[in-house]
Amino acid sequence: MKAQLIFVIGAARSGTHLVGSTLSKISNNTQYLAEINEFWNKYNLDSSIDTFRCVNEFPDSILEKARADFLDLIDLDADFVIEKTAANSLRTDFLVKLFPDAKFVYVYRDGRDVVNSVIKKNLGDSRKVTVTSSKKEPIKNKIVFLYRRILDKLQSPTFSFSYFAKNYKYYTSLVLGLFGYRTKFYWGPRFTKSRINNLHEYAELQWVASCCRSTKDLKNSNSFNILFDDIINDRSTVEKSLASFIGAKQNSVVFHLKFSSSDKLSNRNSYKAHTKSFISTMDKMNNEFPR
Repeated sequence: MKAQLIFVIGAARSGTHLVGSTLSKISNNTQYLAEINEFWNKYNLDSSIDTFRCVNEFPDSILEKARADFLDLIDLDADFVIEKTAANSLRTDFLVKLFPDAKFVYVYRDGRDVVNSVIKKNLGDSRKVTVTSSKKEPIKNKIVFLYRRILDKLQSPTFSFSYFAKNYKYYTSLVLGLFGYRTKFYWGPRFTKSRINNLHEYAELQWVASCCRSTKDLKNSNSFNILFDDIINDRSTVEKSLASFIGAKQNSVVFHLKFSSSDKLSNRNSYKAHTKSFISTMDKMNNEFPR
């Protein structure tokens, strides 16, 4: 296989879209697969949740089929194949097992920033983490966002009508939530079957589940860590280091940002945690990713 396979991993609202879309432009012969959760969940015994069981519990026949199906999906003659699906942070060991020669780019963002961003997303703000604005998002923007997402899904090589039909309640609730209607489903990777009524707690536990699973699964992989703070404060160093890691030309990785550090890092000191596991995971992650 000529193509260098690169998976972008990180908790939802950590900046994985920024990194994935940036890497999609590193050459004219790069394939980008974004948010193909319907593809990966074909191999999950329960499509109502995105967390996979431990990869060692999967029979070889399923692992072989998943690998073969993915290789059929990608352009083997591309220079790079970039895959970015937020829910992969809940099943990273599955990817490491399937593709031992792949490279993994892990994006870490402070949990307090992530939780605030996830809450905004659940309350109907569709804007990416690279957009800074204190103004309420216009309805027109949400309609455009929804139209583009539906179009992207319909044009995706992984589109599965049966998958979306099976999960229609979940996706219908996401659309309603985009326009401010309260539903029983929350946005983002589905890490538990348990009902968590408090949105703040849900956002914290979602971040905890993603961080704990992915960092453990990536221990013995060919991976490169990026701190979202460093993209803001030391962009050129991150760009050069990332280009070197993936084997791309220097100056081919260029992040386009529209905010300053004060826009994104100013509310941490006033943050009040709602769960004990969030506090302990913050301590652990801050030790692993010192700033």
